[in-house]
Amino acid sequence: MKKKLRNFISISSLSSLLLMPLVAASCKKNDNGNNNKAISEGSNPEHMTPPNLSNDENKNGAESGNVEGNMPNANSSEKSDTMNKELKPEEKDISNELNNNSEMLNDQAIENNESSTTYSDASIKRKAEEEAKKKQEEEKKLKEAKDKDSIAKIKEIIEKHKDAFGAFHTQGDFLDQINVYASDEGIEGLKLQNESSRVTKLVVDEDGKGKKNKISLKLGSQDFQVELGRVLEKAVVTKYYLKSKPDEIKDNYLKSGENKIDANWGVTMKAHEVVITQLGYHNDYTGIKLTPVGKKTVEVPKRLPIKISSINLSFYNLESSKINNIDEWDLSNVKNAGQAFYNAKNFSQDLSKWKVMSGVNTQQMFQNASKMKEHLDKIAKAWKVKAEKLK
Repeated sequence: MKKKLRNFISISSLSSLLLMPLVAASCKKNDNGNNNKAISEGSNPEHMTPPNLSNDENKNGAESGNVEGNMPNANSSEKSDTMNKELKPEEKDISNELNNNSEMLNDQAIENNESSTTYSDASIKRKAEEEAKKKQEEEKKLKEAKDKDSIAKIKEIIEKHKDAFGAFHTQGDFLDQINVYASDEGIEGLKLQNESSRVTKLVVDEDGKGKKNKISLKLGSQDFQVELGRVLEKAVVTKYYLKSKPDEIKDNYLKSGENKIDANWGVTMKAHEVVITQLGYHNDYTGIKLTPVGKKTVEVPKRLPIKISSINLSFYNLESSKINNIDEWDLSNVKNAGQAFYNAKNFSQDLSKWKVMSGVNTQQMFQNASKMKEHLDKIAKAWKVKAEKLK
């Protein structure tokens, strides 16, 4: 490219030298024209007005003027042609070379412009791809961080409920129950690492050290493992504390007996107000039954375990007038609610928000619970049962 430019400069210089005589001749002509004009103006020193001409003479004069007015253009064209004809062969070669170089420079400029445009498009595309990749990486990091925070919360939930499962649960049952609690915390998508493990039953582990029931879970891209606590064969223990002693958590575990629990623990509470932190349940002839609560139970968890299928006589002889959180329960899996509040003479609470399955046994559910009469019509309508059936 540099070589071509040097040739171009040399040729341009030579061309300029060759054209100098032509320019000088043109300048001389212009000087002569100016002199003639001065002489013409000087030939009429007294500025005498020429005589008027007739119409024919004016017409002829105008036509003559038009012809003469067009003459300079004709002469200019003829002179240009003459000048071109008078160019020597070597001058014509120089002129052609100048034209060729000019075309080459134009082509090179177009090529450079197209190359610049192509480079610009590729640069924009590459930058867009880099930004998209960076955005994906940032979103991935944010998702991973969120999943790790959620896993920490899930581990806290499982630690709280590590003794809330029996050997009649499968890993699938465990997952479904934990997902209920996780959903309350706004966490969704918890899974087993191996879906085939859903049917795997939990193993009896009475000492509760967690060595026998390790469950592999997955949330998003994060895998982790948790351990359960005490797992009994036929029951889940009830955990509670006396309202006057909230720091002393007790349970109804027994080292002996068929179910290894004290199903009548509530009777021994007598006049103590009780707060239940973990609802216990066990197998009996009515199904997987909610273990009866203490006579003066004043608070229960908001969630009824989904494995429970019976609350038959679970609130028998209840002396409390109200139980916090009980109105939030979902009884969708409960099949038997017969005589649930039998003889709960002081109990008076609206339970119309309960979700109950179609065909659930509610026979004599509030028998001898006289203060529940004011709520029965509303409850019956919500549950789509007859009020008389509940009494």
